[in-house]
Amino acid sequence: MATGVPVPMVGAPEAPRLHTGDLLPTPLLPVVPLTMDLGHTLVSSPLPNLAGSPETDGAGSLDAPETKLHARTPGAIVGAPLSMPDGSNFGIPNVVTPKLGLSAPELVGTPAALLGLR
Repeated sequence: MATGVPVPMVGAPEAPRLHTGDLLPTPLLPVVPLTMDLGHTLVSSPLPNLAGSPETDGAGSLDAPETKLHARTPGAIVGAPLSMPDGSNFGIPNVVTPKLGLSAPELVGTPAALLGLR
């Protein structure tokens, strides 16, 4: 049996951006990228009497090659309950419905495994 322990490496958070007409930056809670290496894994075990007789003794194995995984945490998008200052209202902001949302998390990789009997 052999395997590796995946250690997540945290990247730099995505910087919030200010957009014209918004009081708060987007995303308010930044997205954080993560990268990890899944090491090569090999597990094997004897399997006696597969068909009920000693002649059919064999071994089972699970072999997973090394792969890289890339992930991004979700980010929070929050809008202010006030608009930008309104010139037609003597510079007083108007009350608006605030925006609230989450950006979708991501997981990208190609893990694979091969299960075998001998």
